[in-house]
Amino acid sequence: PAVRRDVFLDHSIDSKDIASEFERAVAIARHQGYAVLIAHPHDLSLSLLEAELPLLEARGISQIPLTRLIGPKVSIARTTDQACIQSAPAVC
Repeated sequence: PAVRRDVFLDHSIDSKDIASEFERAVAIARHQGYAVLIAHPHDLSLSLLEAELPLLEARGISQIPLTRLIGPKVSIARTTDQACIQSAPAVC
């Protein structure tokens, strides 16, 4: 099993670029039902993640473990306001 990243958060170590990449990850999650985001433990990256991750649920985005994407029979469930992953009925 393998998963490919959708966004590399901090390819550029610039706060505006990092914020832009984070928003790109949110847009991808809304479009395809999930987004895989990777980052280095740079101070700017960690600061943005500490500020933005707690706000995702209010934006209709759920954080899930990566194993949910590579588990058996994963399907994408979409609603008008949320993008989430489900591997069994009625998980989202």
